[in-house]
Amino acid sequence: IRLMGDLLTRPSCLVGYGLQMTGVVPLVAITLIMAVFLVNNLGYPAKQLWLVYLVGGAANLVFARVIGRAIDRLGAGLVSIASTILLSAAIVFGYMGVNPGLPLLLIFSIFFVTSTARLVVTQAITMRIPKAEERAGFQSLGQSIQSISMGASGMAIPFLLGSTDDGKLTGINRFAIGVLVVTWMFPFLIYWLEHLLAQNDRVGAAATLLVEQELPAE
Repeated sequence: IRLMGDLLTRPSCLVGYGLQMTGVVPLVAITLIMAVFLVNNLGYPAKQLWLVYLVGGAANLVFARVIGRAIDRLGAGLVSIASTILLSAAIVFGYMGVNPGLPLLLIFSIFFVTSTARLVVTQAITMRIPKAEERAGFQSLGQSIQSISMGASGMAIPFLLGSTDDGKLTGINRFAIGVLVVTWMFPFLIYWLEHLLAQNDRVGAAATLLVEQELPAE
């Protein structure tokens, strides 16, 4: 109970949970309506929906190693900004009717790849938060919070969207703007968390130096 209380009140943990929420909410919100929107609003053939998911999954496989290397070389912050910009473009082009003529398969492949990139960034940086003996508890709480966020996203959709008699979804622009707002919280939380972790590293280094020099800690 004491550990749970610590993990639910420590600033770095709270920012990490916020990252997990803002990373998963856009993905869940958009994918839940994707099939209906593609078929009923954009006229995409229902029998070819499998191709959207196949191409999106294949793109994830192709770019998975690239994403990992980019995080290692450029840092979580830059990758979070780049993936958020591309994800925002996919949402605007795919859902808000501002398509510059790009194929739908390309747009939704970008959506899948950038959503995955944000989840990988989240996992990479949040693993730096807990101590070794806290990792299982931190992971469990994080997964619980993610599940709650996913459920809340699904429950909110019927209140944000409507439909016409022929099945077309209405209120898409309002819905997409809301998703974009949550999407752009992500990189700010990344930089905030990196700042907190850097502070913790400096404090830990100072404490280690004091111990090594056998000086009393103040």
